[in-house]
Amino acid sequence: MGYTVKRAGLAALALSFSFVAQSATIYNNGAPNQFSGTQMSEFLVAEDFAINSVSNISNIRFWSIQAVLSDYLGSVYWAIYSNAASEPDVILQGGVTATVTATPTGAAASTVGGYAEYVFDIPVTFQLTVGNYWLALHNGPVATNTFNEMFWATTSGGNGIESLYNDGVNGWVGSGNELAFRLDGTSGGVIPEPGTFVLLAGGLAAAAFLRRRS
Repeated sequence: MGYTVKRAGLAALALSFSFVAQSATIYNNGAPNQFSGTQMSEFLVAEDFAINSVSNISNIRFWSIQAVLSDYLGSVYWAIYSNAASEPDVILQGGVTATVTATPTGAAASTVGGYAEYVFDIPVTFQLTVGNYWLALHNGPVATNTFNEMFWATTSGGNGIESLYNDGVNGWVGSGNELAFRLDGTSGGVIPEPGTFVLLAGGLAAAAFLRRRS
């Protein structure tokens, strides 16, 4: 009997410290507003963001508006840049082409001929420390600069700083738009959920009981 109780107590104690990190939104620049966008086929487009605690990023989500589905070239160049003087500086992550699916949302933009809206999810694995960064996106390989009517969708949210675009000649230029995207993952500052505290309390109580028995 004592052996059974001991095993149960140790199991509860072990489980109480087995916190499973749940994926959450690390940064949200706002949902698309079906209004307009910044052309991301000719230009590399970048939007800034801030990280407030050490975070493991697992997904990049952004929205586009397009004349037709075929305006999407089938892949997305993405990169995370450091920030210097309010502009993208050094590539820290990415700089790769990821094949992702354009999923229609059923919404249509109001100011560009009713173009259809799509959502993209890019699975990634990297860590960011506290600081200011830039997410850069391009339709297809970054060396491709053919005009296609695929636009990174605007948002009514954002942090008040306009996105930038780079045509490869004139450097970074203000677009006048705030763009829709979010970063998902896990943060080092996550507080255990209430159920976890209950389990922890049970584990500690079992440990105390076993100590008294011994």
